[in-house]
Order: sequence, then structure tokens, then C-alpha cells
Amino acid sequence: MLLLTSLLIRSSLRGLGASYPIDRDLCMANLNGYKYNFLTLNSRVFTFKPGNEDFTYYISLCKELTPNVVPVPAGSTFDFSDVFVARCNGSLCQALITENSWDWRYLNANEKDNGVNYFAIGEPFKNAPDTYFSFDIEVQATCDRSSTEGPNVSVKYIYDNIDNNEALLQMKFSSEYGCADIVTPPTPTPSPFKPNCDYTDRFDNMTDFGVDIHLTDMNGGPWGVRSVNLSLGAGKSDTILFYQPCERMECPPGYRCGSEKYSSAWLCNDQNQHTCESYGIIDGNGKSFIEPAFNDLLDGLNLTYAHGEENKSITFLLKCDNIMPKNHFLFNPQVEKNGNNLVVNVRAGNSCPQVIPDPTPQPDSHCVFNRTQSEQKSTVFLNLTAHDKADQKGWISDVTWYNSGKKTGKLYYEPCDNAVCPRDAFCEGDEDATIFLCEDGPDGKPDCIAYGLLENRISMNFENFYDVTEGVRVDYTADLQRTANVNWRCDKTLADNIIRMPDTVQLIKNSLSFDVYSKAACGSGNPTPRPPYHPPKPTKPTEPTPTPQPSVNPTDIYVINDTHYILTPLQSYQQQPFKGELNLMGPHPQLEGKVYCEFHPWQLIPCPSHLGYECSAGHTESNFWACWTEDDGSKYCHSIGDVRILNEMEPRNPKNPDLGVDLHFGGVWDMDVHFDIECDPFEDNYSIPFDQATILRFQQGGLLKKQFFTTYLDSGAVCPRKFESIPIPAKTAYQTPAPGYKPEYTYESITNQDGKYIKIDLAGLPVYYDELITLGLHPKFQRNLYRYYPVTPGAAPEGYQILDEDNDRTANVWRCFNSSDGRKVCHTAGDSTVNLIYQIINESNLLSGVSLNYEGGYGGYQTHIQLICNESVPAGRIDFDDVGRLITSQKSPIIFAHTSMACPIDSPYPPYDPTNRGVITGGSIFLTIVVVISVLYLTIGVLINFIKDGVISIPNSEFWQEVGQCIHAAVIFIGTCGKRSGDISYEKTI
Repeated sequence: MLLLTSLLIRSSLRGLGASYPIDRDLCMANLNGYKYNFLTLNSRVFTFKPGNEDFTYYISLCKELTPNVVPVPAGSTFDFSDVFVARCNGSLCQALITENSWDWRYLNANEKDNGVNYFAIGEPFKNAPDTYFSFDIEVQATCDRSSTEGPNVSVKYIYDNIDNNEALLQMKFSSEYGCADIVTPPTPTPSPFKPNCDYTDRFDNMTDFGVDIHLTDMNGGPWGVRSVNLSLGAGKSDTILFYQPCERMECPPGYRCGSEKYSSAWLCNDQNQHTCESYGIIDGNGKSFIEPAFNDLLDGLNLTYAHGEENKSITFLLKCDNIMPKNHFLFNPQVEKNGNNLVVNVRAGNSCPQVIPDPTPQPDSHCVFNRTQSEQKSTVFLNLTAHDKADQKGWISDVTWYNSGKKTGKLYYEPCDNAVCPRDAFCEGDEDATIFLCEDGPDGKPDCIAYGLLENRISMNFENFYDVTEGVRVDYTADLQRTANVNWRCDKTLADNIIRMPDTVQLIKNSLSFDVYSKAACGSGNPTPRPPYHPPKPTKPTEPTPTPQPSVNPTDIYVINDTHYILTPLQSYQQQPFKGELNLMGPHPQLEGKVYCEFHPWQLIPCPSHLGYECSAGHTESNFWACWTEDDGSKYCHSIGDVRILNEMEPRNPKNPDLGVDLHFGGVWDMDVHFDIECDPFEDNYSIPFDQATILRFQQGGLLKKQFFTTYLDSGAVCPRKFESIPIPAKTAYQTPAPGYKPEYTYESITNQDGKYIKIDLAGLPVYYDELITLGLHPKFQRNLYRYYPVTPGAAPEGYQILDEDNDRTANVWRCFNSSDGRKVCHTAGDSTVNLIYQIINESNLLSGVSLNYEGGYGGYQTHIQLICNESVPAGRIDFDDVGRLITSQKSPIIFAHTSMACPIDSPYPPYDPTNRGVITGGSIFLTIVVVISVLYLTIGVLINFIKDGVISIPNSEFWQEVGQCIHAAVIFIGTCGKRSGDISYEKTI
């Protein structure tokens, strides 16, 4: 939208993360009496092309981009609303920064009129099924009143592309734009505003594991986080939400909000009106507004904001996304609207369950850690304040790190006190911090960035709850979503309160991490490092694992009602096998480790013995291998998931199928795996996303004394779907039986080389079956009732209209359904009196079973009942699968049925050998007789002629000569199609 009203909008909102009042306007701001103005840059669009990627970046500082300056590729669409920064290549454009994200801060707090930092933190978006891309930008303007370039100011670009998933662009220039005018400071926001935005909830049976969320860390810019285009109910996608999880904000720029001044959730129309209404504001008096959405913490949290004067509210259902960058939201574009109440589904990495500190009361100081690891009987008491140097400089170390190449600089660290910005250094407005990382700038002076501010929250935990010797992790936060993780490790050789600083650090975008060493980080009792946790190696049970089924239906279904269902079509999932390490959580959250895994939901994966692993019970193939190193150093792999052993699916909560499913694969020796898959309709519909962010949890015990693994995933593939409507099939002529045809209800296959054959006797089955079966191909399925008479054709179920003209007609297979025109109808779908064909599914593998093809149904329908070998189903029974296959145009549904009758048994007949020539056939006998008679005729005839006439000649030679002439004439006639030669004259008659 064109921000025509922005000049009239003023923001006295207190700067988030700033310690001074800020009055914001379109492209200008009053920072506590220092006014910076970029307005004359509104005509300038900056472009930047990094050397290491094929995108070009388009940056506007004062108004949204337009199609005139951004070359949107042909055939693609792009919404320019509120977009100030975008990037494009030859095939697409992506929005990176919207107007609400921009904010201001001093460039140098000691020289407030000499420079400003105009910055924005972008929201991540998916650039691949399991990765996100995020982009931040900083515009650093220093003061030069002699500059006359105006909007044509020369800019230096510094592009920090960490990897394909995150980037930071810095734009630096020196001009009059970096010079402040001294004005009256803005009035601070009235009254204290202290909402309670911290929430910790532990699992009942695992008190060290749960959700620990701090919404303050997730606040956006001065106007919050801007959503994608939303759709309310069944409406159009023309609504924008501005959301601040732990703050209040004024009306977004460019919109009109009536008389309401503050809100935590502005719902705005993105069309011509540009109006907003508040749906709620966070309680500023400390009242909690966060609660579990359902009984299970894994199902998310409800964040509810109520409107103080009107009867309306908005609830954010916050769910976990393991691969989503922390402190960001991913909005579901479909909003549920129930009267004046809205429900918005969002995802974030912050809401994922994690190991959290035990509930033991800690000292009052947030810089003191006192905790015991009970397994090792060791306590760590660490007082950060005792390690402060208190000289305003802190501990200093020369360090190297890799960030778009090798870099060198200095690390300043004061554990629980402030260090001041180093002499002659540029610190981006943070003059005091617990952690500074500095490198020399282009002018030879240090450029420093703060990664920890003392006024922010400091948290302390064991680096690994399983092993005290791995140290204590101290977490710091700073502005611009910068964080630091400092791992305090044990060094008993150091004196008290002395720190050994590192010579290397790790910097990944805005997150700094490094190790320091201290005597205080050593646990009491001289604990020894524990070997990495791994599951116990299972032993063979008294009752062995069921024999894997040779043929398995790849699809599980749960029918919710007559209109909706949940399906897991494993064979249709389009994903590559996963091979890599996963984080492992033991029965107790303090038991943590890693396991090497190989997984695919349908493909069988060979035992990874080539990596040195011994596989369970000689098992050679599986869908899910979990591998680890035993305490004695041996490497072991266990088949924890094999669809041939067990493949079951059920809803996570039958009362709320929208929550997703529990998919259960059977493992060797009853060590199974459960996939706790949450429904996310905006995730991939053709896969179960599985990557290194996936957590595998091992549990044992309970009432059943079972050992099993659980992994927590989300996918669009497990969301409820609607059954396809079924049209009435067109009538066609009925198939007629072949002359002399008589159906056979017993069948014996040819004996194979192993001396096995299959013997089918349909007469031993019940008279008929009624089965509700879902048919189709992913993702389209329909619901049918099938009545099946194995032997004697019978009548259709009662209560249905018969499509066949003869209402007294009988058949072996009836297909019944609710048609698209609202009728309940049945028609014949197979009749053994017309044709019944037995067919081995795989001649080279009898275990694949037998197909019974009943032909002669209404409209050209026939039905294939595929009998699958299953030793657990008696020969006199058939157990039908709930899901079959159907390509509607082919009119040949395949219905799967399990029975031991389809399993190979010992044959009383010798194996068939097509190469054995010793077998005399009827044809060979006939040819032998013809040859013998011909030889005798010629021999005896020649002998008689010789005795009679003294001449050797063929008997009846004149006859055989005429036979030869006749054959000659016949060949000529056939070869010339009966035409006469041209020299034959014709007699003309008058």
C-alpha cells in the first residue's frame, strides 16, 4: 500500500530493548531528543548483488517497493504490500523485510547526535522442505554535515552470508543523514507495564523435561511481527495481523485504528480500507495468559489476549517446529473465527519440549549456580560474580573464528558485571555489556558487538544433565536477538576465581559460543566422565518376534466418519532415506546421547554392516535402524521399525483427530518405534519430514514392561481429509460367459522348485462378508461397502437402490456407496458364473499370494481380491484390509485380504521342469504315428513296384505328380490374388 497517512501517525511506543523513549514516524525518529530524518531517501532504491548467490537484493528505506523497480519474473506473482526489502532471481521474488520491522538506536551512545542505526530483523520463510531462510539488515549512518550527495549518498555494503539459510546485510554511509537535530524528548509511555510472559510446564512423569518459554525474547519490531495474508473462516486472504507476544504497540504505520491506541494484536484489512481493530491486549499486571492447549504439552500452548472493553479475544495456538529459528513465528494462513473469537495457529522453535532445570530452589542471585547430579553424586557451586574482574574491562583474549572466512579479534567477558565499550571502539550503541566480540574495522579501529547485556536474563544449566563433567552453560542475551552461550568447564589447576579464556570462538549469525575454564566448574567428589548414553542391548524374548509378513499393505486408514478420514499411505511418500545421527533422550531426561539412524517409511534398508555394526538377530532389512556403540566398544544396530512385523496407525486423540496420528512400526524382539506425528496442514502432504532436528526418545517399563522408541514429527500427510464423491457408473453391456465355461472354486498352483504350491478352496469360507473398504490412490479415496460371496452368488445388502436392471440379480461381489447425487446405491462388481480367474501374483515368489478376479459386473466393473499369505489368519477365514486400490477409469478395484490359505505348503506333486524333454505329449505321439505310416507306405510301395515291374518308383506316382501340380497352381493363385496374365485374349460379344 502507499503509506499516504504515515506522516500523520506518531509513535510514542517505548523502544523495545532500548532504555530511552523513542518517537517513531515514517523514516524519521526522535531518540530521546535526538531526531534523525531519512525522508529524502524515499526516492532511492538500493540494489545489491552478492558474489556468492544468484539473487539481487532491492532495498527501500522509506516506502514500499513497487513493480517499477523490482523485476518480478514472468509467470510469478509477488505481493508488494508493506515490503521494503526483497530479493529476486530469474524465477522468483521473496519478501525479506516489511515496514513494521524497522527500528532505530544510537550508533554511539556516547555521541548521540553523531550517527544512527536503522535496522530490521526479518521473519524466516521456508526455502526447502526442512530449512528456513532469514535475513536481517542494518543501515549505519554516521554524521558528515558537509556531504552534498543527498539521496545519491555512496553506500558501502557488507554482506554476511553464513550459509544458505541466513544472511545479514550492513549498509554504511557518512552524510547529513547521520547527523541529529536536537529537539524536545518524547514523553515516556505512561504507567509501568510489566506483563508476565514467562511460562514453564513440566511433564508429570519427567520433571526435568517440558516447555520453558519466554515470550519477551519473541517480540518483534516496534509494530510487532507481521503475518502473511490471512483468511478468516472461508473468506478471502486479505487480512494482516500485527502481533506482539509480550508488549503493546500502537497502530501500524499506514493503517487507521479508530480510537484505540494500544493493542497486542491488530487485525488489519489489507485492501483499500487499510483499517485495523484490536482483538486484545496483554495483561500488564502480571496475570498469566498462557496455558496448555490440550492435556499433552506436545499439542501446544494457548496464548489468549482479551479485549478489555469489547466481548472479543484472540488465541494463538503455539506449536513446536524443531527446525524453525528461535524467536520467530510461522503463521498458518487459515484463521478460525467463532463469533468474536479468533484462533490463529502459529509455530515456533521456542515452544518445543526441552530439558529444563530441576525444580530445586536456587540462590536468589541469578549469577549463582548450585546443583547436584544425582547419578554421579556430584555438586557444582559456581558464583559468576566472584569471577568478575570489576575493572570495567573484564577478561580479555585474542580469538579467531570463522564467519565467511577466518577472522581474528578480541573477546571481552565479564561474567556478571558490565565491561565498557573498549577505547576508540565502535559498539553500535551498546556502551556496557557482559560480552563484547571485537575486530578491526576499515578505519583500523575496533568494531565491537555486544552479545550479552547485564539487564537481560541470564540462565545457568548443566551443559549435559547426564554428565556433570561436561560443564555449566551460561546463556546471555543482547539486542537484535543476539545471544551468547558460555560453557564453563573444569580446570582444577587454576587458582580460585581465575578464568582461562579461549583462543577460538564460534559465531553463527547472531549466536556466539565459547568455552571458559575455572576451578569452580569442577564437581565435588571427583566425578569421572560418563560414557555416552545408549539404549540397553535387547535380549531375545521367550516369545520370539512374529515372522515378518511377506506382503504388506502400505496404507493405514482411520475413518473418522462417513465424510472424513486420516490416511498414512507409506508407499506414496516422496522422500529420500534418512541417514544420520539423532539426539537420543532416555527414560529420564538426564539420560542424553546420540544414535545413528537409517529410516524410510516404506523402503526396506539393508543392515548398515558396512559401517561396522552388528545387526539384531541376523536381521538383514528394516525400515528403521537405530545404531549405537556399546560400553565395550562394540557397534550394534537394532531393527526398531519394520512394517512387515507391524504397521498400525491410530489418532493421537480420538476425540480430536485434527491433532494427528500415532504410527506404530514393529521391531525385532518387541523393541518398537512410535511416530507421534502432529497434523500440520501447511506442511508437505507427501512425506513425513525427518532430519537431524528430530528427537528420538527411548522408554522402558510400564505395565507391559515394554521397550520402545518414540519420535515427534509433524506433517500435512496425517491431517484429516474428505472422502471423494462417487459418481454413478455408466451402464454398459454385460459380459457373457465363454461357451462351456464352468466356475471352479478350488485352485492348485504349479509346484515350484522348492516343492511348494498354493491350494485354494473357497468352499471352506463363510457364505458372505460385508466389508467397509476405502479405495483409491493417494491423495484421493472413496468409501465403499463391499458384499462378497466367495462361492455361490447372492443378493445385495438391503436398503440400497440396485443399479442393475434385474433387481433379482445375484453376484459374488456387490459394490455399495453413497453416490454424488445423494442416493444409496449398489451394483454388481463381479460374478463367478461369468468368469473367475486365479492368478499367482508373482510366479517367482509364491509368498506374494493369489489374486481372485471376479469379472462380469455392472458398467464393466470387475473385482480383484488379492489373497495375501498371513500365517496368523486360519485357512477358513479371510481378514480384509481397510484400504484397497482403485483407478476409477479402470473399474478394477483391488481388495487385499489376509489368510493362511494363500501361504505355500508342501506339494504332493514333483516340481514342474519346462526343460525336461522326457515327457511324451499327445502332439508328439500324433507326429510319430504320421511319420511311421509315411515311411511304411513309401518302403512297401517301392518294394512292390520293384518286384512287379523291376523298376524303383514311388507308388501311385501319377497321383502324387498331380498333387504336386495342384500345390504349384495353388501357390501361384494365392501369390497373384487370382489375376490372369496380360497375354490372355478375350472374345468380345455383341
